[in-house]
Amino acid sequence: GIIGYFLIDAALLLGLPRASFDGLAKLLGALLTVLAVVFILQNRTAVAAWLRGRDEGDAGGEAEGEAGRLFAAPLRRGIAAVWHLIAIVYLIGAFVVWAWEIEQGFAFLARATALTAGIVALSLLLLHGLRRALEYGFTGTDGQDRRYPQLQERANQYLPYVHAGLRVLVLSVAAIAVLAAWGVDVLGWLSRPAGSRVIGGVISVAIVAAGAVLI
Repeated sequence: GIIGYFLIDAALLLGLPRASFDGLAKLLGALLTVLAVVFILQNRTAVAAWLRGRDEGDAGGEAEGEAGRLFAAPLRRGIAAVWHLIAIVYLIGAFVVWAWEIEQGFAFLARATALTAGIVALSLLLLHGLRRALEYGFTGTDGQDRRYPQLQERANQYLPYVHAGLRVLVLSVAAIAVLAAWGVDVLGWLSRPAGSRVIGGVISVAIVAAGAVLI
């Protein structure tokens, strides 16, 4: 890569037209991008294993606290599953910004990345908090258990559905926020007739599903 750039630069000094120099430089950049993508794919499994860390059954995994198992471990597994896709997208995005000389392109990538990281972290914290709240929030007192002996059992029957619904809500809001961070006007589309029909259909399905669960 460096040798190729110096050869192209030397050709420019020897009289190579500027347009040809720009074309060769972009061709070299595209080649380096392809090689980087191949390198990522070749090391996908090894990096994914490193990101996942020790198995939960190992001594190192047992040494981790409960919060680590419930929060950090799922986060590591999620990143390990998609890290190569994220890296490839960023590589291609950086090449496009450089090759097409998009104004403020790298600043946009940095800002969108920071916003995405914040949204993902906040979403994971919310999901973790919801899980803990639903695990411990419906434990009745001794007096309640005596007055309503089936209250705890009935509440526990609906907990998985409540948890699933809240997870879908949090993940949907997070997805919309991430798309907005990358310049996709999801809210604008949802405000149009087609988006309104989609929202209406989703609400209808949710109502029918909730009715089926309650019945």
